Amino acid sequence: MTDGALPIALAFANPALLSGAALVAVPIIIHFLARRPTVRIPWGAMRFLREAELENRRRARLEQWLLLFLRCLAFGLLGLAFARPTVAPGVVGRLLGGGEGRARIVLIDDSASLNHARGGAVDFAVLQNGTLRIARWIAAQDDGGSLSIRRFSQPDAVLHSVARLDAGALPAVEEAIRKLQPRPLPGEPARALAAAAEAIRPLEGPVDLFVFSDFQRSDWSAGDAADKPFGPLVELAKARAAANRTVRVFLGSLGGAARENLALLDCTLERPRIVAGVPALLRIDLANFSRDDRRDLLLDILLDDAPQPAVRLAQAPSQKTASIAAEIVVPDAGFHRLTVRIPPHDGLPLDDVWRGALDVRSSIRVLAVHGARSTDRRQDELYLLRHALAPPGPLASGVVIDEAEVGELAGAALEQYDVVILANIPPPDESIARALQRFVRSGGGLMWSMGDLVGPLDAFERAWGPEGAQLLPARLIDTRTPGEAGSAAALRRAESSALGALLPGEGETVSEQVAFRGWVKLAVDPDTASAPATANAAIPRNITVAARFDDADRSPALVLAEVGRGRVLLYASTVDLDWNDWPRAVDGSYVVTMLETVQFLAGATRHPVAFRAGQSLQLDVAADAYEPTALFKPADYPESAAAPARFNPPANDATELLSLQGPRAEQLGFASVELTIRGGSAEERPLAVNLDARESDLSPISNAELSGWLSGVKHDFLDLNATTMTRDQPPRTELWRTLLLVAAGLLILEQTLAWRFGAAQ
Repeated sequence: MTDGALPIALAFANPALLSGAALVAVPIIIHFLARRPTVRIPWGAMRFLREAELENRRRARLEQWLLLFLRCLAFGLLGLAFARPTVAPGVVGRLLGGGEGRARIVLIDDSASLNHARGGAVDFAVLQNGTLRIARWIAAQDDGGSLSIRRFSQPDAVLHSVARLDAGALPAVEEAIRKLQPRPLPGEPARALAAAAEAIRPLEGPVDLFVFSDFQRSDWSAGDAADKPFGPLVELAKARAAANRTVRVFLGSLGGAARENLALLDCTLERPRIVAGVPALLRIDLANFSRDDRRDLLLDILLDDAPQPAVRLAQAPSQKTASIAAEIVVPDAGFHRLTVRIPPHDGLPLDDVWRGALDVRSSIRVLAVHGARSTDRRQDELYLLRHALAPPGPLASGVVIDEAEVGELAGAALEQYDVVILANIPPPDESIARALQRFVRSGGGLMWSMGDLVGPLDAFERAWGPEGAQLLPARLIDTRTPGEAGSAAALRRAESSALGALLPGEGETVSEQVAFRGWVKLAVDPDTASAPATANAAIPRNITVAARFDDADRSPALVLAEVGRGRVLLYASTVDLDWNDWPRAVDGSYVVTMLETVQFLAGATRHPVAFRAGQSLQLDVAADAYEPTALFKPADYPESAAAPARFNPPANDATELLSLQGPRAEQLGFASVELTIRGGSAEERPLAVNLDARESDLSPISNAELSGWLSGVKHDFLDLNATTMTRDQPPRTELWRTLLLVAAGLLILEQTLAWRFGAAQ
């Protein structure tokens, strides 16, 4: 192997061991040492055998020279094998006049995990340098071959392509390679290899496909098929092999030691709705993809770039995810930027920061509707509920309650409320049913509670009609009122759900002091978990029994349904003291449960907290409040241009949402969207973009698994960090195994011939 940029066809991994070729002298030395000295003995009869003896001597000499040649050749090959000779692929074919016009395609992984750095050198530089070497080698060969360079992030586009790569075209290729940079996007090898297979399909001659990647397991093992992500390529390669148009695959990896990483995977709000001035609990998930535990980690929290109290994580166990809670208080309503970060601990800083965009409301607005108002406040249907949700005193709960009668619902502006509570109302008219249906479908929360005004139950169900029937997550069977036979029942959690988690577990009651004496028996279809089919059954619903009474029938007590974008909760008892004494519970369980229920039904705001890099930016806004236009601005705006939104027009219903579709998020940080409020004024909201959590686990997939996927296709593995790839040389095939086999065969042949020659004498 030369030191310059022009490689020769044959090179040696261990050139210092070429001295082993001196083994060829061993058989020669043995040959001469084994020669017996000749002694002349005069014998008259010899003159009669001279002619025969001369003939035998010539034959024996030829046999000895043949055996000596075989021995020397075998020992010479052994010495050559010690030096590990390598040869460029296709060199034999070129020596025979073939190999012209070979096409080469280089597919470079530029996903986020290649931003990892070791010793100050970014891993992507290893792939970049490997591509440069391949290009220089092809130019040095000058065999008329083409070169096409593609990347994972844009597999359908060719980064650079030349029909004939020679010394003249090389500078432009090198410049294109040097400009490459890794992106903060997840790798999509299946999509990239499928595009490469389509690029190979029309090519007539043999093709070399170079795939340079860190072969991150989370990217490469995605999918269900056993041959993914190589499926289309394997199928194409086998078909071309039958027509002598071979496809050879070279898999170039980083090699070296394992890459360790500490990552902020995600941050979630325990309550989906944040209210100004009310503490919100933030749960932070941190993963340690390292061999050692990490201890005493300090996590910084910033709200609109202003530092908040930091939190300390005592221990992050190796190869596990640890969680820690942090409390934040946002003083003002509006849109705010939240940042959580850990100090640099590794070579991948992209996942050391998490960003979130918070839509903070001044309050959760609740409209409480009751069937009958009482002059006695303590007998009023909503008195205890109102004091549970918005208690008097200096500490605000963040909930604001307006009250209304049933008849006022038809003309109420429901879109200004987050939750509507229907407490013991009689059967409503059709207009109310339609209004509530629109309210829930557009994202509102609805809570039912039962009482003596609800009956008769069949009339109550019919009153909602086909539209409102979707708001009934269960059938109303009959009513058990106080004073009926049987002991009072307790309330227990039934199934795992966000709402059921607020209640005690199996075997525990909601409170030892609480007894339920009356309720409406509910029936939920166990097969479909839905109410009877209606004309409006196309609305998606997901129904869960969150709590049950502990009576003999384990009657459903809290039934939750998701209808459109909203939620409906059916509570089988009363919110006052008519059928139970829960509001009087001294442990405060009624207050806590009602507050959390309202938070749960209000749901998250329509503004997304965070996007993952690679996702398309999207935002839903009220169609009656905003114009159907918007500009999505990337994190580095104005260096990068803003993109106008595409929008899906809503239905004729004014309460429908307007869906704004933006570009793919390809930069980490805080992007923004500029909206136009009806009337002309502009509003700008932050959009947070974080690294996809899959990119944080840097463990690679094994060569054995890759070989299994490429079964039946010629392929070789290249360690781009190894010494054989440190110069401008092609990926090479090692010959030492072949040399050992040939040497062994020669020794066997020599022994066989020696036996036959000796037996013939």
